Amino acid sequence: MSGLPKERTARVDWVLSAKTPKETRNRYDTWAPQYDTDLTEVDGWLGPTYAAREVARKLDPSARILDAGCGTGLSGEALRSAGFDHLTGVDFSEGMLAVARQKNVFESLKQADLGKSLDFVEDQFDAVVTVGTSFQMPVESYREFARITRPGGWIFYCGDFQQFDERGFAAICKELCSKGALEEIERTENFTPLPNSEPDIVYKVIIHRVIS
Repeated sequence: MSGLPKERTARVDWVLSAKTPKETRNRYDTWAPQYDTDLTEVDGWLGPTYAAREVARKLDPSARILDAGCGTGLSGEALRSAGFDHLTGVDFSEGMLAVARQKNVFESLKQADLGKSLDFVEDQFDAVVTVGTSFQMPVESYREFARITRPGGWIFYCGDFQQFDERGFAAICKELCSKGALEEIERTENFTPLPNSEPDIVYKVIIHRVIS
């Protein structure tokens, strides 16, 4: 299948079934113009709202925040609405980033592969936020998140908590915690991020504090 599926419910499976990173990127590029309509109007996407709420509990509006896997900027919009202005976004899809740029909520947007070293210095951010990346974000990304977040800063994972455990995010976080680099602070109550279309999918926001 080379084009965007006509049925919204088939589009996620179409992206997730990509065989290579290049194919995944191309499929997100293709989906980008329709992405916001699908998630907000069809699915009732709540992930960004829940994530921004938790960020606002921990940080003041001057915080420097990286939105990792920012997509079309839906999470950036939620963070801006919560009072945060110093937002940087990274995503591996240029098509998604093109849509995000039109929203003018980010100070900077960059194309990046979260499975590799990120082009940021140590301790550059007060927080990293990642929303809805449960199934595709490389688990090694957490090492980079810890590196680029200042001591005392935060990492917010808003996603499928079973994937957090099963895909290996939890194991890497446990390792980083044992080394004194991270501390898990809390896991929020469950919520349904796609109430209109996928009521069986369950998310949490998992919050870590960066120690060193």
